[in-house]
Amino acid sequence: MIKKTKSITQITMDAIFEKVSKAKVGDCIGTELELLKELNVSRNALREAVSRLRGIGILGSRRNYGLVVKKPDLMGIFKKMLPFYGIDELSMSELIEMRYSIEVGAMGLVVEHASKKQVAKLKALAEEFAEKSKNNSSRTEIDEIELAFHSLLLESTGNSVLSSMHSILIKFFDLVPEQIKSWDHISDLNRWEHLAIVDAIEKKDTARARMLIAAHLHNCLEISKIVKK
Repeated sequence: MIKKTKSITQITMDAIFEKVSKAKVGDCIGTELELLKELNVSRNALREAVSRLRGIGILGSRRNYGLVVKKPDLMGIFKKMLPFYGIDELSMSELIEMRYSIEVGAMGLVVEHASKKQVAKLKALAEEFAEKSKNNSSRTEIDEIELAFHSLLLESTGNSVLSSMHSILIKFFDLVPEQIKSWDHISDLNRWEHLAIVDAIEKKDTARARMLIAAHLHNCLEISKIVKK
């Protein structure tokens, strides 16, 4: 096996990142000149390393001050990188499984933190979904209700990171209709599943809510298996 060696830029990034990890947000880790002397690297290597760290939101700069530590926009990075990650079948399959795991695992938080207003809105969406699907409304209308329902579910956890990550994931799947549409033949969503999920949340029945969302999203796992083949 060929052992890969790190580039000078990567080594420089690692050294800067070590400094960042010991600092707080807003701290200055030095000027470019100071870092050149400390790390003993070329100006090009340093600038490339700093540029990459700026790109992922870890570093910023202040005039007449130097390079400062920033709080990275985790969801912004995730959103930017996702389209490049999900470009092959295996990656797409893993993203589908990730969405399934997030929703099933989050149901405990949904049951614990969902407000009466959020539960009422979930119920209204579930009823609208049932009505639209019963009347054979357009797939676009039904998909929009489905998206709103699942987004509100994760928003109800009270965890902004979880909600944002899930929102980015399902919107990403919405951007690849040519792949998603080809999986529609597996099974149709039962129009009453959403109402049953809301009922379990309303009754604070975590085990039932988790079981129902897992059954509701079972199609996701079937899709994942097909994509992997």
